[in-house]
Amino acid sequence: MSHPARPPSSPARRAAASRGALIAAARALYAAGKPPSVTEAARAAGLSRATAYRQFPSPELLAEAAVTDPECAPIPDILAGLTAPPDRALAVCDWRLAFATRLAPQLRRHLALREQARLRRDPTPAPPRPSPRAEAAFRAALAPARDRLPPAVFDDLLSALVALTGFETLAALTERGVPPEAAARAARRAAEALVDAALRQTRQACNAKGRASCPTRGP
Repeated sequence: MSHPARPPSSPARRAAASRGALIAAARALYAAGKPPSVTEAARAAGLSRATAYRQFPSPELLAEAAVTDPECAPIPDILAGLTAPPDRALAVCDWRLAFATRLAPQLRRHLALREQARLRRDPTPAPPRPSPRAEAAFRAALAPARDRLPPAVFDDLLSALVALTGFETLAALTERGVPPEAAARAARRAAEALVDAALRQTRQACNAKGRASCPTRGP
């Protein structure tokens, strides 16, 4: 009995599969203590160098993707079914903290290598770089409360949530002897307190001025 031939996968699907395989290979190299080169990742993934370099023209881009790219769920998936701003913000916290905890060894090596490369170019100390993806996720999570939070409060809350749930915060706690899971729990509790405090203070200020002067209310 013959079976119908499977339709060939689309170029987009093949490219996505190649990218995923290269990222997985780069993470495995990191876990083995090796900074991932594009050539080594291609060999480990069973792909040609040409295919690998089409996806990642430099080892820096591959290394960055290895510690920031999907398995990161799309933001709408992270927030699916959630309407209350605190629940939405904490869903993003959980996603960020789980990712940072799971990839802690790779993240640590990546940040160290990136800092070494930066210092070779410029020995001046530099502040940590914010994560555009994290900012976008928290901005989307807090969107239902956007018109209720003063701009300064919203921006401060956004910055604090990104910093609290980043790998650097977890690394600082673990370096003080806090187990990774406990560090993640502490960061989540702090994030929850910040969200609650921002919403509560805004609500109290709004009530003090009278309902007529309040922005649109929500959950």
